[in-house]
Amino acid sequence: MNRYLCTNCGFWQHYFTTPRGCPVCEDVRHSPPETGYHFLTPEQAQREVRTVWQQVGLDLLLFRNEPAIGINPCGYLLLHPEGNIAFESVPWYDELVLAQITALGGVRWWAASHPHTYGGAWQLQQQFNPEMCVQRDDLSWTSSFSVTWPFDDELELVPGVRLLHTGGHFAGHSVLYHEERRALFAGDLLKLHFQDGEVRGLSCHKGFNRRIPLTPAEINRYRRVLTPLDIREVFTSFDHGPQLDRADVLYMLNIRLTSRPSTEPLPLRARSVGR
Repeated sequence: MNRYLCTNCGFWQHYFTTPRGCPVCEDVRHSPPETGYHFLTPEQAQREVRTVWQQVGLDLLLFRNEPAIGINPCGYLLLHPEGNIAFESVPWYDELVLAQITALGGVRWWAASHPHTYGGAWQLQQQFNPEMCVQRDDLSWTSSFSVTWPFDDELELVPGVRLLHTGGHFAGHSVLYHEERRALFAGDLLKLHFQDGEVRGLSCHKGFNRRIPLTPAEINRYRRVLTPLDIREVFTSFDHGPQLDRADVLYMLNIRLTSRPSTEPLPLRARSVGR
């Protein structure tokens, strides 16, 4: 058995031969490659893909791949005295970055918002043996690694850092909330829309590529989960919104509930722009 990385989406499969297709690409939320599938083995990824990182404040590292693989998601590492938390994963962690993570204390907990960001989770499990936390409704997507801690609606990883099940984009979609930072790691619950380098709009979706909207019940669940949280910054699977707050997010969700289903971006509240 070997592992194969889909270059169209960044999803790994554990299989006995090169796969004929990719379940993530063929799911309704994604799109198969127009020119056919191409897969990388770990040995090929090590030769062809570099992992770069940047520090966001004192306790957070953000990772990306160069060249970009698939949909090019971020990976995060929250540094915590009770054990570091990896949330989301880039498709590939090269040897230099694994050594850097080791020097920072490794990984005690791993989780991701949904299957689009499982990426190189198997590498972190192989290297650091963390608790692998996945909401129960997304367990069928985890064939490339072993889940050690399935959860239902909520799981506190360390004091003040919680996983919260939202559903919506995927049945098991979950977010991570960091109480001290007042930060929401929102996964694909939100899409940030930029203009001149600043976030000017927000949207939400079931499937972004195919423009599939969420249902009112799914948006209402988002609201129920987010309303109690004191949010002052947002990290999605792709971007950072350092000035976004709970009111911005609820404003967008409330408007979506009073109009026809849509994935189109809505401008931020007037009082939020330029803060």
